[in-house]
Amino acid sequence: MWIEFRNVSSNSRGNNASIFLKNDVDSIIEGIKSALLTIADAFRESTASHDKYFKESVSAYERANIKLPIPEADVWKLLQEMQVERHMLTPAYTYLLEYPEKVRALLGLPEDIRKNYLVDLMFGQGRPSRNL
Repeated sequence: MWIEFRNVSSNSRGNNASIFLKNDVDSIIEGIKSALLTIADAFRESTASHDKYFKESVSAYERANIKLPIPEADVWKLLQEMQVERHMLTPAYTYLLEYPEKVRALLGLPEDIRKNYLVDLMFGQGRPSRNL
């Protein structure tokens, strides 16, 4: 089947005609479809990336807004009462301020295992730890 497209120019006395085969038109249409699918994929990837960033941001915001169960000064006193080594006081204090839910968990434990629990929290179980 032949499809004829005419391009008429007002400056010319006659008609300039370009003739395409139907296969040529199908090829052009397939190219356009492929380009649109590529654009759609890019939008999907961008949206997924944005969603991940948004969820991480919300999580960080929620974590930052969790209240400490005790005042900051009492967190420091707690670490001193646990006999945390002097060189580890500041890192342990900073860690507990960043994760208020860990302070709550620490306070719920018997005093004699709090220090070991803190080491596990900060350095992971089974990993070599610096002495607290």
